[in-house]
Amino acid sequence: MISIVILALSAGCAEKKELNTPNLPPETYVAVGDSVRNPTLYIQTVRWWGDDKDGEVIGYEYRWSTDPAEPCCSMDTTWVFTELNEETFNLPATDGIRSHTIKVRAIDDQDQADPDPARATFPVTNSPPTIKIWDRAQLPDTTLPAIMIKWHGDDPDGRETIDTYKVWLDGSEGNAILFAAEDTVASIGVDSFEGKYGQRTISVVAIDSGCDTSNVVSHTWQVLEPTGEVLLVDDLSRDDYTFPETSDRFYREALDGCGLTYSILDLGEFGGIGYAYNMEELFNLFDLVIWYNDPLRTSTSGLATADGAFHSYVEQGGRMIVISMSAVGTGGALLDSTAFEAFGIDTLYTRNDETNFDCKRWELKGNTDIGLDSLRVTGFYLGVECIRPDQEATPLYYIPPGTVNASQTENYYLGVMNSWNGGKAALITFPVSRGDYFGNAKNEFCKLINLMLD
Repeated sequence: MISIVILALSAGCAEKKELNTPNLPPETYVAVGDSVRNPTLYIQTVRWWGDDKDGEVIGYEYRWSTDPAEPCCSMDTTWVFTELNEETFNLPATDGIRSHTIKVRAIDDQDQADPDPARATFPVTNSPPTIKIWDRAQLPDTTLPAIMIKWHGDDPDGRETIDTYKVWLDGSEGNAILFAAEDTVASIGVDSFEGKYGQRTISVVAIDSGCDTSNVVSHTWQVLEPTGEVLLVDDLSRDDYTFPETSDRFYREALDGCGLTYSILDLGEFGGIGYAYNMEELFNLFDLVIWYNDPLRTSTSGLATADGAFHSYVEQGGRMIVISMSAVGTGGALLDSTAFEAFGIDTLYTRNDETNFDCKRWELKGNTDIGLDSLRVTGFYLGVECIRPDQEATPLYYIPPGTVNASQTENYYLGVMNSWNGGKAALITFPVSRGDYFGNAKNEFCKLINLMLD
C-alpha cells in the first residue's frame, strides 16, 4: 500500500513533454466579387478569402500575369500584400480580347503563405474612347504664344472610364502633358512653345483606365512672336459694329505716335475668345495691356471671359487700360468686385438711375493735376456709364455740373486710374477714339500711357 502511493507521487512530478506539431498553411479561395458586373468588361472586382485550421489569416498577397500580347500597362507581377478581401482592377485591354490571371495566397499568423494559391483567369474586352475638339470653329488661325483648346471625351464603357488626356505640340508626343480625366481644357503658354514660332500643331488623345487610346485630334495654326512692351487687344468686329476700322486706326496710330512697339490681338479676326486664348499667360508677356471695344455697347464683348485673367494680372503688378462702354455698370462685362478693387471705384451709376446719359458732343474735362487736357466727343453714343472714384484712385476725365441737365450738381467721372497691389488699372467709359474734336486725342492717349507706365 505504501509503495503504491510513492509511485503515484513520483509520477506526478515527472517532466511534462510538449508536442511540436508543424504549422499548417492556410488555404485560399477567390471569386468574382460582383455577380452583376459584365464578366468580359476590363474593369473587374475580385473577392478572396482564406482559412487557417490552426491559427488565423492575417492578410493576402496577390499578383497578376498579363496576356503576353498586351503591349500597354503591364500589371505588377510581384506579390502585393493587402489586408482587404476585395479590390477592383482595371485590366489592360487595348486590342480585342485579352486574358489576365490573378493568383491570391493567404498569409497566416506564422507568416506562412498558402503554397497552392487560388487563381482566376479573366478574358476581358475594352471599347476604345473617342475625343473631339469642342467648338473647333472657334479656334483661331493665328495667335500669340498662348492658346486654349477645349475637348470632349467619351467612352462606350462609360465616360467615367476615361483616365487621362495627353496633349502635345507638333510631333513631340514623348514630351506630352498629362491632364486628369476631369480636365477638358489645355492652356498652353509661352514656356510650352519653347521659343518656336510659325506653324504649330497641338494634338490631344484620350486614354481610358484599360489603357486603350482614342483617335488623335489636332489643330494647326500660326504662332506669332510677341513684340514690344504693349499688347493692344482689339475687341471689335465687323459683326458687332459697322465701322470698326475707325477705332482700330485711331489706337494703332496713337501707339505709333507714342513711339512704342506693340503686339496686336484682334479678337474679331482670330475667332471666339471664350475658347481660344490663354489670357493669363498672354498678359504676362507685356508691361501694359490696352483693351478697347469702344464705342460698342453689347453683350458680345470678349471682356467678360477675361475677367479672371485681368484681375490676376493687375493684382500681380501688371498695367492695364480698359476703354469700354460695356465694362461696368448695367450689363457690364466685368464683375463688380473687379471694377471696385482694381479700378478704385466707389460708386457705379447704373443705367436705371437718372444719371444714365448719352454722349452728345460733350467737352470732357481732363484732370489738370496730372497733366491731362480736355477732349470733345464727336457723335452720339448711347449708354455711357459714370463712376465715382474712391479716395485712393485718381480721376482722369469728367463732365462738369450742368452738362447732362440742369439738375446735375456734381462732376460725373468717365475715367479713373488706380494703383492696386503693385499694378495699375485705368478705366475709360467713353469712346476715346471718337474724342478727337480738338485734334488732341492721340496725344492725350499717349499721356495716359506714360502715366500708366511711370
